[in-house]
Amino acid sequence: MPGRKKWLKDILRWWYDTSQDKSGSDYTTAHDTSEQQKNMRLDKKDDVRTITSFSTAVATTAAASIAANVPRRHFATSNFFQRNVSLASVLTFLVLLFACAPLLVEAGPAPAPPAAQNIPEPTYTKYAEVARWAIARASFGTVSTISSQEDLAGFPFGNVASVSDGIHSNVDGGNSTGSPYFYLTSLDSTAQDIALNPRVSFAITQATFPDANYCSDRSAEDPTCVRVTLSGNMTTVTNAKERSFGLDALYSKHPAMKGWPTDHDWIVMKLNITSIFLLDFYGGSHPITTKEYYDVVLK
Repeated sequence: MPGRKKWLKDILRWWYDTSQDKSGSDYTTAHDTSEQQKNMRLDKKDDVRTITSFSTAVATTAAASIAANVPRRHFATSNFFQRNVSLASVLTFLVLLFACAPLLVEAGPAPAPPAAQNIPEPTYTKYAEVARWAIARASFGTVSTISSQEDLAGFPFGNVASVSDGIHSNVDGGNSTGSPYFYLTSLDSTAQDIALNPRVSFAITQATFPDANYCSDRSAEDPTCVRVTLSGNMTTVTNAKERSFGLDALYSKHPAMKGWPTDHDWIVMKLNITSIFLLDFYGGSHPITTKEYYDVVLK
């Protein structure tokens, strides 16, 4: 037992002395390698296979250091490996420790697949195309009605509503119809107003788009931040085929809708456009006819 304790003490002393000697070539190599691993982890760019190769290098270096520095007298007796922890076991432990290190590293979540590219913004002078582009990109906006509520009767009432004019039309312009579809509940004030007076306006702004850095650096009221207001009559979609299309269009942009309560009397509605307001640059709004608007084919 005394001999074993002395041998273990020598190993620990050697390890401590070596770790304090930053100039030692073996330690420096291992230390540098370890630092590279640390930097890679901090950068969140580490690859498990790369770290594993680094770990193997560290383990190999450590093994070489032990073999070179453990005093030879510990190998003098033939029954050394029977009376003491074998050197092979120590080396095996080190190799396994460093090889398994990547499993303890927080490598971060797997990279997300590339997101689909949103349809490109047209040149600001192509007014009808800009209006169609903005509606296709929009996920929500403000529906304004003439209130039928007792305390607001006759006043304008604006309410946020989700919208879609086509299945994934924000990334596939060919699916854009230009006609906004809504999913409203009869329990909501807006749907109740529409039931009595279907005339509404629907306003959207480019500032609500997820990639609208340009607008966020200025203001939603800046004329160069596209805004569109569509006015017309809101109707309930009763045709089964169109209702199914409207739902598919809405679900494609708002998948959470599928889980909304089934006892809320949801209604698929569509805005039949009669007037279009567009502001996308200095100099005032631009007149756009419904024909010009619906003739646009987005890409």
